[in-house]
Amino acid sequence: MSVPKRREILGLIPTRGGSKGLEGKNLRILEGKPLIAYAIESVAKEFGAEVFRHPAEFSNDGKPTFPVIQYVTRALINAGDLFELVTTMRATTPLRHAEDISGAIQQLLDTNADSVVSLVADPTGHPMRLKQVGPDLRIIPIHLGEEDAPIVRQDLPLVYRRNGAVYVTRTPIILGGSLFGRDSRGYIMPKERSININDEVDFICAAALLRAARERQS
Repeated sequence: MSVPKRREILGLIPTRGGSKGLEGKNLRILEGKPLIAYAIESVAKEFGAEVFRHPAEFSNDGKPTFPVIQYVTRALINAGDLFELVTTMRATTPLRHAEDISGAIQQLLDTNADSVVSLVADPTGHPMRLKQVGPDLRIIPIHLGEEDAPIVRQDLPLVYRRNGAVYVTRTPIILGGSLFGRDSRGYIMPKERSININDEVDFICAAALLRAARERQS
């Protein structure tokens, strides 16, 4: 009988303070515990958890997350750790299940892709329906097709958006400067597990979904 290969996987939850959309959101109490605790609990089931502090300059408002991921990956490798995959999870997606993490990892292994990114279907998100607004409030189309009248959404191709729950990437891809690589696959998650908290409305919706989930289990 063959023995499955043990794979070393790094799990990361990048966080910082100073959110302008929702002040102190990572530590804000959501249905009885800090928001970040939901991410730690789902990750701990797969990886265990410990704190790794990155340089303060990565925490400035508006800074992208990828430099933090790359910095931590390199620092741990330089310290002697070896891992085949890096799994990154946003603290702002509290409805993600541990099974979503393991499912995305398995999908990457099954497809031999460079990365797997969690997505959610967005029936209203086709770029033909999205607009910009100029200084004079003039509507500027992002994508041509609605010059004369709205297009019924059912007539448009279904699009997906990143929900921030899970990114699984092969370590050499991250060291090479990319979170996605050339071959990135989508791990599709349901809408009810895809809330990404950026403002007060998102927070209220997440609390309602968590309560509803508990009621279904009781």
